[in-house]
Amino acid sequence: MKKEYKSLSNYYDLIHSEKDYSNDVDYFDNLIKKYKKSFGNNLLDVACGTGNHIYYFKKRGYKIFGLDLSKNLIKIAKQKNKDVPFAIGNMKNFKLKKKFDVITCLFSSFAYLKNLDEIKKSLSNFYLHLNKGGLLIIETMFLEDKLKNIQNHVREYKGNNLLIKRTLNIFINGNLANVDAKYKVTKSGKQKNVSDKCKIKLFNSNEIIKIMEKAGFEVEFKPNIKNKTFLFLGVRN
Repeated sequence: MKKEYKSLSNYYDLIHSEKDYSNDVDYFDNLIKKYKKSFGNNLLDVACGTGNHIYYFKKRGYKIFGLDLSKNLIKIAKQKNKDVPFAIGNMKNFKLKKKFDVITCLFSSFAYLKNLDEIKKSLSNFYLHLNKGGLLIIETMFLEDKLKNIQNHVREYKGNNLLIKRTLNIFINGNLANVDAKYKVTKSGKQKNVSDKCKIKLFNSNEIIKIMEKAGFEVEFKPNIKNKTFLFLGVRN
């Protein structure tokens, strides 16, 4: 994990405190009921972060397993979900000794795959970990044919002698998204500035659909209007 992102992990939930995870899970739950053909309720949340989606999926009766690359985020997720098993792993090559009826990869985590080979490996790995008729849900905003420039998008958290201000800029250059997030953290009068920059390669939605179909999924692509993101739904054949 990048050093600057690691330093922000304790503030992750505060930065995203306006996100309605419960409402998100209601929406995903309805999709699962509509598209899933397997009969179980075992759900794997890949790139689960601090476990907020897991918390609400659990309330809706799913048997959950959480996976993430970050030890820090997994530690926070465990504190919220003490009855849920977690593992540290990469979506390209994790190996679990069980299969699932649902795999979710939400909040644009899928976009951090660097090339088509990594996408192929990850989708094949998801396929291997799904029961027949199981459903894969991928959510992302980072698509070549969909993402627009974002300028000076500000998100703030205030409370308990703590102020966090994030200013986000995303500029598109061909098939690359240049992401620049600047954080100003003021705690008990002391200020800390953190800059998190990265380049994310943008893939066309049709490219991803073709790879999913080749991996063995029956695919549907749709917008998630509420979150201004896009969803790839794949049923394992």
